[in-house]
Amino acid sequence: MPAEALQPPPPYNVSHETSFASAISISQPVGPFHVQQALPMPHEVTGDRDRPVVTRPRPARGFSMYLARTLPAPDRCSPANHHSPCPRVRLSGRFVRIFLVGMMLLGLSPGTGPAASAQTLSASPSLPAEPSSGNTPSVPGNSELPSTPSTKRAIEVLTKGAEPADSPGHDLPAQLRSPTVHRVALQQSQTGDASQASRRPSVLARGDQGAVVEALQRTLNVRHGEDLAVDGDFGPATEAAVRRVQLRHGLEATGIVDEATWRVLGDLVMESAPVPPPEVVNSQTLPRDPPLRLDGPPVVSAKAWSILDRQSGRITAHQDGDSPLPMASTTKVMTALLILELAQRDPALLDQLVEFSPRADATPGSTAGVKAGESLTTRDLLYGLLLPSGNDASVALAEHFGPLAYAAFAGSTADPRPTSAYDQFVAAMNGRASALGLAATHFRNPNGLTEKGHHASANDLARLAHYALEFPLFRTIVNTRRFGCTVISTDGQRRNVVWNNTNRLLGQQGFNGVKTGTTSAAGACLIAAGQRGDSDQIVVVLGAACSDARYVDARNLFRWVWSQ
Repeated sequence: MPAEALQPPPPYNVSHETSFASAISISQPVGPFHVQQALPMPHEVTGDRDRPVVTRPRPARGFSMYLARTLPAPDRCSPANHHSPCPRVRLSGRFVRIFLVGMMLLGLSPGTGPAASAQTLSASPSLPAEPSSGNTPSVPGNSELPSTPSTKRAIEVLTKGAEPADSPGHDLPAQLRSPTVHRVALQQSQTGDASQASRRPSVLARGDQGAVVEALQRTLNVRHGEDLAVDGDFGPATEAAVRRVQLRHGLEATGIVDEATWRVLGDLVMESAPVPPPEVVNSQTLPRDPPLRLDGPPVVSAKAWSILDRQSGRITAHQDGDSPLPMASTTKVMTALLILELAQRDPALLDQLVEFSPRADATPGSTAGVKAGESLTTRDLLYGLLLPSGNDASVALAEHFGPLAYAAFAGSTADPRPTSAYDQFVAAMNGRASALGLAATHFRNPNGLTEKGHHASANDLARLAHYALEFPLFRTIVNTRRFGCTVISTDGQRRNVVWNNTNRLLGQQGFNGVKTGTTSAAGACLIAAGQRGDSDQIVVVLGAACSDARYVDARNLFRWVWSQ
């Protein structure tokens, strides 16, 4: 190129400013495209209302400098005079956009400088081209463009701002509407969802949506026996299914798909089973269950339930009654039982003051509301344990009575001996469960907060409640709807507290205990005691969907057993 072409044009008067129609129009290879478009020049406009408008060239930089110095103008830009200065024209953003696309399809960028761009321009004529007609330019004739970041960005630029249509790229300039561009854009749009699903995120949780969630739901259905709608929406049903998988594999039941859960799930099932033809579907006859029995137990929504007759001490009916499940705060029946058995040996224990530690005060979940440094009698604290379901009360009792309970009940279940009073109390709980024959029961804490290995069966809990109800103080506490007491701080300050029983069945005659429990892993749980005439029954419900559901299930089971 002649050296003169690299010099910026001199200033000139443009009061007769060139219109867009008469601006530069060329047909010259630019990257892989032949572009017919107005070309911009880098000029700076100066002047005011009373003086003619003139332009002065400003120093061109980078890509703009290359365009200003190398691209020819009409009329004065003949092959013999292609280095003549060109008149000022309006900047065409569309041209720059088209030019950038061409460069990106070749793996270049504006930052590569004039030398690289000149190489692109000179190489362009030798590229193979698809046949074209009219003013439609030719593009590389390869059947597929390389899937590189530059190619993807080019397609993004080409289709940016497009309205929905039958095919990608429908709103592109005529110069860029070619079969290859359409094909590449279509490939990008068709493979987007699949590539998104294959890039598995590290965490999926409720509220997430998209192809990965669809693959998760499909995997839960195919490999883990779930029956989810594959809709790509991580809602409550998907969250509950994830929790069930986590529980079966000994993971914390958070409902969040983390790395540990991904390992359990295995490879995602990316495609659904083929859909059979309509004639096959419509010719099938789906099986039906037997007619509803009029003499059987009611339909219950809980995962497991059990009915124990208190007169005989036997389990008279159950559903999955021997399955170990999380049991939430029904755990506290065993916590209270150990204290009552210790008090049976030494009644003065019930009048001992129990002081709350910072650990007890900081225990999460339902609370008795006693602060660190405050103290109250063991008798009163049992109300704080069983009425408001105080997790803090369970820790305070475990820390206070741990060594004594361990010596009385641990037996050979804990070896070596735990060092903390809290752990000694938990070991005593497991020792007592073993002695009572509760084979499906194991404790990891005294309150029922979710923890791996903390579980019981519905039948075990019915037997445990039956035994605990033999203690008069236990019967009194679990049948009390409201209780108030006074706590004392370390400096002698006294404070009144009041506790309400969480068991809503106590508001109806015929029910007299025992304990509720709720966690996200266990669902809504209930041990209920009821009596009508000579029929004294204990009903246990585990894993109900919500608080209301556990009471509906329990009432239906009581109604059924009392009607026998």
